[in-house]
Amino acid sequence: FIKFINFDYHMKEKMNESYEDQVLREFEETQAQEAPKTITNLGNIKDNKKNDDDRIDEELSRIGRMRDFHNIPLDCLPSLGRFYPDNTRISIRAARVDEIREFSAIDENDIKDVTDKLTYMVSQCVKVYYGNVPGSYRDLLSADRIVLILKIREITFLDGMSSIKLPVPANACETYGCKPQETVIFNSTKLSFTTPSPEIEKYYDSVDKCYHIKTKSYGDITLFPPSIGVSSIVTNWIVEQAREEKKIDASLTEILQYLVGDWRRLNSKSIFNILGELSTWDAQKFSLVYRLIEQINIGIEFELKDRCETCGGEITVPISFPDGYKSLFVPTASDFRDELL
Repeated sequence: FIKFINFDYHMKEKMNESYEDQVLREFEETQAQEAPKTITNLGNIKDNKKNDDDRIDEELSRIGRMRDFHNIPLDCLPSLGRFYPDNTRISIRAARVDEIREFSAIDENDIKDVTDKLTYMVSQCVKVYYGNVPGSYRDLLSADRIVLILKIREITFLDGMSSIKLPVPANACETYGCKPQETVIFNSTKLSFTTPSPEIEKYYDSVDKCYHIKTKSYGDITLFPPSIGVSSIVTNWIVEQAREEKKIDASLTEILQYLVGDWRRLNSKSIFNILGELSTWDAQKFSLVYRLIEQINIGIEFELKDRCETCGGEITVPISFPDGYKSLFVPTASDFRDELL
């Protein structure tokens, strides 16, 4: 209970800051001692039989990873970096103990709390730069958040604990009658991304980093894949409206998130004004924009393709977190099996 109070207090304290103060604070809090380095390898799995020197070296390496920020290639994200300025640089560091404690208070049954905790971890462990100018984690696309979380996890824990074991369904193998292995190892490098449809891609603007769509009946329609900042503000507004028992049109709030490119211009008043404008659309315009948004389709595939260890064929495994979202940063007892004497 105390953790929730403290978390809420700090979040409110940050919300009261001006944007300029917030950017300056984030820059000062996360400024790395050394120039960030691009990650080319997240580590090699070693023999479990380590001598004391190996363990000391490994621990020093882990501490180093926790201190330093490392650039990540933008093409390892679902967005491929296509909706960020050309000089964008994104760096991550390992999660620290106090951040993991905050994350451990996650309420698995509350989707908003799950999203808030994932966003909290990104806010602490990710830096954004436009050239040498610090940006905000809120500028990142919501679609990129889960991949960033997985990469943060992978540099937080030792090699043997950085991957996730996914259960393999009995009928997962493409070979009829084959009985595949019980689990597969899953990490961020095994993800496949969904891609925008060719119909929407022809409207992509590489300068403005959005979709400028020309229509016969409704003029130009501009759509932006939602950022963390936009999604968070809209979600908080929806919660506030529900608390006051006000009626909300979920389809309009979904569309709204694709109409706003900069979260800094979004607040309760602007949300109300935009929804008022959307309510004047006729059925044809609503349907058109709704279908265009479906075609943007930036994210991850929720099925993993891997090799069957029994027959060598292909297996299809649903991507999930069998031990809940908490296990992303609070490993299960079985993960510590090698530590027990």
